[in-house]
Amino acid sequence: MSFPDHFYCTRPKFIDFIDCTGAGDVNTRTIRRADANGFILGLSGQWLRVVASSELHASWENPSGQWRVGLLTGYDLFPAPLVARVKRQRKVLHERHRLSLLSEAQQKKAAAKVGSAEDEEAEARLTLLEDQVSFINYFKVLNR
Repeated sequence: MSFPDHFYCTRPKFIDFIDCTGAGDVNTRTIRRADANGFILGLSGQWLRVVASSELHASWENPSGQWRVGLLTGYDLFPAPLVARVKRQRKVLHERHRLSLLSEAQQKKAAAKVGSAEDEEAEARLTLLEDQVSFINYFKVLNR
């Protein structure tokens, strides 16, 4: 596996945040060993490349070969106003997407009703579309 180390504009990308405060914010009790290619499996299920000491700094070594991994959501690290803004923006995007799906399902339902209702295939499609509309209405109730 090879992953790009930089974005297209040559700025380095952040793969991980590391808790260096010693405050115990991140539980790092899980210990992993790197595979032959220098990767460990993180707690999120993502493969993480362990940088060899010579690539990073000549004096940094990990003689045990054991790596402690932890996981913490970004919402736990970022300030409350930022979290609130991100959640608001995500809710707006979700609502737009949900409304477009609802509109599409209702248009398909109306088109199916205009066609030959006698046909068994059209009836099956109509039932499927009605199920989709009821599914979308369910999410309407959840978002209130």
